[in-house]
Amino acid sequence: MLQLKYNNFIIKVLRRLKYQFFFPIYVILIYIFFQIPVIKIFFSKFTRFRIIYAKKLENNSVDFFEDKKFLSSMKSLKRLEKIGLMKAGDYCRLALIYLIYKKENKALKCLRIASENDPFYLNPDLDNSNDPMTVTSNTPFVCDDGLLYAGYYYASIRAYQVGAGNISNELAQRALFKQNIIKYKTKISSELGNFLSKHQLKLDDLRLFPAVWITQIGHIGMLDIMLRMKELNWWQGNAVILVSNDFVANHLFLDIISKYHRAIILKNEEYDLFSNELNNLIRSRGCYFHTFKPPGMPFMRWHEAAAFAMWKEKNNLLFNAGLIKAFDHYLENNLELKNRFETALADWGMGKNDWYVCLHLREPGYYNDKEADRGQGNRNSSLMNYQEAIRFITERGGRVIKMGAKNTPFPIKMPGLIDYPHSLHHDTSLDIALIRHAKFFIGTTSGLANVAMSFGIPTAQVNCITTEFQPWHASTRFCLKLIKRKNGTYLTQQELTSDARWMLATAQTMKAAKLTAEENTPDEILETVKEVYELSFNIQKNNDPMIAQWQASLAAPYVYGAAQLSSYFLRKHGRNFLTNIRESFF
Repeated sequence: MLQLKYNNFIIKVLRRLKYQFFFPIYVILIYIFFQIPVIKIFFSKFTRFRIIYAKKLENNSVDFFEDKKFLSSMKSLKRLEKIGLMKAGDYCRLALIYLIYKKENKALKCLRIASENDPFYLNPDLDNSNDPMTVTSNTPFVCDDGLLYAGYYYASIRAYQVGAGNISNELAQRALFKQNIIKYKTKISSELGNFLSKHQLKLDDLRLFPAVWITQIGHIGMLDIMLRMKELNWWQGNAVILVSNDFVANHLFLDIISKYHRAIILKNEEYDLFSNELNNLIRSRGCYFHTFKPPGMPFMRWHEAAAFAMWKEKNNLLFNAGLIKAFDHYLENNLELKNRFETALADWGMGKNDWYVCLHLREPGYYNDKEADRGQGNRNSSLMNYQEAIRFITERGGRVIKMGAKNTPFPIKMPGLIDYPHSLHHDTSLDIALIRHAKFFIGTTSGLANVAMSFGIPTAQVNCITTEFQPWHASTRFCLKLIKRKNGTYLTQQELTSDARWMLATAQTMKAAKLTAEENTPDEILETVKEVYELSFNIQKNNDPMIAQWQASLAAPYVYGAAQLSSYFLRKHGRNFLTNIRESFF
């Protein structure tokens, strides 16, 4: 295009000069000009320069989006659109920005273009789908509201990931609004109708749980809480869990939960037979953990609703008993798993009367986040700071079984510390059996802690960093990573439960906000473990009066479910950590 403009310009110049005396000289000078190597390279390689410029614009749009500079990202994308080199992903990103600014018509246009160029963008689960969805003669019509539903849902996820959680909930609410619109427009094939009838399911009562609920162990624990919400009559319908490509983080945990709550799992051949239609039905019947509306309360983030449920049921001792009973029945009748469990304990030198604690910390390996300043690296911590707590347990006759993935670092060698991830016994089914029978659990804000919560195991949560409310039960004591500003001051508990918390979403968002996370010190971990040790062995202690002061500083009484902050942590950091604290406490 630029070459053509220059050619036209030269022709015009030549026409004007053709009757001039110096015309031949001008022709010679122009010829010489275009023989200069730099000029020849520029015009011969113009297409390559154009592609390089487009790549720069695309990268800028991504960087601006990650920095929450949505308008600047939009400007880069519009320039990219002008030179005609927009990709499907670029159109999708532009659509998300339009949705953030409530420009639905422009967003819809971009979503249409994205889906026409790449079938992946027809999928209603853009953040967690392994396969693109294709439209066939048996696939229900993908309407405009369906595309907007997928767009709003994905915009909610991306807003949270870049530290704009304050707008994430509103975007998720708009997704639910679109879902309610398309719910009554959806039609299914007679084949799928017969399949649902075979399972005694009605379309109007169908609640589909897509793969995002099962691809991580912590998410399966969240599924347990979601199904408990049904027991509280917070929602109605038949739960159907979709298992795409059989990619399940923990089959045993999922099976126990689904059987106990009477949820139906569709996987392998059953799911594959109708995967296209079922995926499309997610638009109108899908359930996600992004926003929820408990009865009589406004819309809130799903984690907030889950924490509210745990807080509400804190005095209900039967809230965990059903799942424990279901697992114990399974273990008693599964001789293969029972033998492996007993053999493992015997190999580690434990008999029937010995007790142990499961320990899990967030460390590099599982997500390949070896760099502390990338992704969820801000959650990582070092086992070195746990040595005093481990020694406290082993000196009292207990053992400590370190949990985790096979690619986590080898632990320090200590008497009574068992390196389970690198042992021959490591297995996902055994993970569940070990946590279920642990005297208590030492964890952090990661997936395995959710298993302990589901079984009601007393839990010490340390090195915690979170943006979300936490669905922790009443037998949980915890301490948080302190968050330091550039000026050396720390975020208070009140700030950590307000909009400031969205800056903690990832290592990148913290870096952008000039915040750093400090790991819990050995004494903080030890004292939190001591508090849970006393809980698990029914050692009575007087209530700490500072707990009431801490609760008063929370945005809501259920921010951490029914759990309590460690009394030791409060007394050590109370002056700076709490707001409006009374001097008499120090």
